[in-house]
Amino acid sequence: MSPSNIHSGVVMVAKPKNFQRRSRGAVCTSLDQQCCVANRYTGQSTIGQHPVVVLSSPDESGLVMVASMSHRHPGNPPQRPTSMYNLPTQIHPVEGEGTINIGWPNQIHFSKLKQTQTSAPATMSASDLEALMKDIGKSTH
Repeated sequence: MSPSNIHSGVVMVAKPKNFQRRSRGAVCTSLDQQCCVANRYTGQSTIGQHPVVVLSSPDESGLVMVASMSHRHPGNPPQRPTSMYNLPTQIHPVEGEGTINIGWPNQIHFSKLKQTQTSAPATMSASDLEALMKDIGKSTH
């Protein structure tokens, strides 16, 4: 997939084991300012593909920021039901509706992102993406 196809608001899938480890105090850029924490998913090789919302275009290293969706997020970060942002959701018979992590975004190389299995990638509306970004900002300050 070309980095030009990856931009804020696109829903894709990724394996959490491919999220990049972050450390506190790392040099950060704009969106990235709030995101410098160790990644709880790193090394979890048994977790399959999970949907993510892309929050940034690829930087000069090809890294993008993403918010992950799941029924169970490691470390129990702040989260909201996916339906709050009109995101595609699956209702699990036991665990219910999935949630999106509104805590520290994860970082991943764009080459590790895959399109969802739908014919065209889902893209959030501008207002839903703005609401998500605002909630991420509130929960990380």
